[in-house]
Amino acid sequence: MRQRALLAAAWVLALAAATAVQLALRDTLDKAHVTVLLFLVVLGASATGGRSLGFLVSGLAFLAFDFFFLLPYNTLAVRDPRDWIVLAGFGVAAFLTGQLFHRVRREAAESQRRAEELAAVLEERAALLERSRAAEQAAVAAKAKDEVLASLSHDLRTPITAIRALAHDLAAGGDDRALGIEEEADRLARLAGNVLDLSRLEAGAMRLDVQPNEVEDLVGAALHQLEGAHPGWQVAVALDAAHPLLFVRCDFSQALRVLVNLLDNACRHAPPGTAVELDVARDGATVRFRVSDRGPGLPAALRERLFGPYARGDATGGTGTGLGLSIAHRLAAAQGGSLAWVPRDGGGTTFEFRLPVAELSPEDA
Repeated sequence: MRQRALLAAAWVLALAAATAVQLALRDTLDKAHVTVLLFLVVLGASATGGRSLGFLVSGLAFLAFDFFFLLPYNTLAVRDPRDWIVLAGFGVAAFLTGQLFHRVRREAAESQRRAEELAAVLEERAALLERSRAAEQAAVAAKAKDEVLASLSHDLRTPITAIRALAHDLAAGGDDRALGIEEEADRLARLAGNVLDLSRLEAGAMRLDVQPNEVEDLVGAALHQLEGAHPGWQVAVALDAAHPLLFVRCDFSQALRVLVNLLDNACRHAPPGTAVELDVARDGATVRFRVSDRGPGLPAALRERLFGPYARGDATGGTGTGLGLSIAHRLAAAQGGSLAWVPRDGGGTTFEFRLPVAELSPEDA
């Protein structure tokens, strides 16, 4: 606002100066000379200050021209009727000039705005194209990786089978190293199977047989498998007393795989002499399987990438590959459920595995 006021004052002073100079030379100047100089001041004001300033200066120039340069001098009266033509022409020209400059400035501003919008759109499109290319390259690389891993894990099965056969022959010959070889072959076979399953899950190619299954059957099968892997380990099971007959919609074998993975991890990291806890309860439209232990818990650095492939840490098995929880997480989601880590008061680790409730009709029950 201050800048506009200073600009207006400057052009009013310029008009006053032009009028004073011509007034001193009035007797030697023609009306055309006066008109041209005053009109140049009006042009300058309109060009730099816009329509409002142009109208102000043109109005003052109109009055100055009439007052000082048309007879009778120092009045607004006009003696010669022909001077009205000159005066009217000057006023109209000044008005049109102000309008013209206003339109030009407005069109220039609009062109600048459109140019800026176009530049912004082009920049955004360039960024989107770059992100699209990066995403496409990442997708191609991920697909290639999955294909290589799937092919590798599939091709490993033949040599693993051969190693097992050789280990069996060595064991028959009394070689004590055969047991270790067979155990490592089994571990390698599980690793190859996990890699293949992870690739299938990420590609959406794993087929699941989702149907109603009784929760108690699922828990019993998980405890039976756990007893073979961790004989003598205590698991404190708490079933939902308010819902003695619970069914979930799941692929039984894959849901069992998730639950056994969680129980196996808990047994591996729970301190000796403590029990692993399995709490099963209905929670809204899901059944919650909560597996807890009093082990060292999850390192803070591992929590954000816990369910990513190859995440490793004290809570996922220091000697493992970090595939178990990643596969379990994807299997849970593929069955319409979820798998999450939740904080546990007093230390330790708790995982919540959820599956959707299967509401059975009386005929099904």
